[in-house]
Amino acid sequence: RVLQNKDVETSLLTFKQDPRKLVEYIVKKVR
Repeated sequence: RVLQNKDVETSLLTFKQDPRKLVEYIVKKVR
C-alpha cells in the first residue's frame, strides 16, 4: 500500500521516539 506523506512523517516521528519500531519495520520490509 502506498503511504501518504503524513503517514511517513508520523512514522519518522515514531521511529525517532522508539528506534526499536524502526528496526521492526526494516525487518518486515526485508522479509
